[in-house]
Amino acid sequence: MANRHLSRSIAMQTLYEWDFNHGKD
Repeated sequence: MANRHLSRSIAMQTLYEWDFNHGKD
């Protein structure tokens, strides 16, 4: 159960960071 939430959190953070880094440029 927790693993599922953690996986989602990591995926969301990665997408957020990726989008932020690419959008800032």
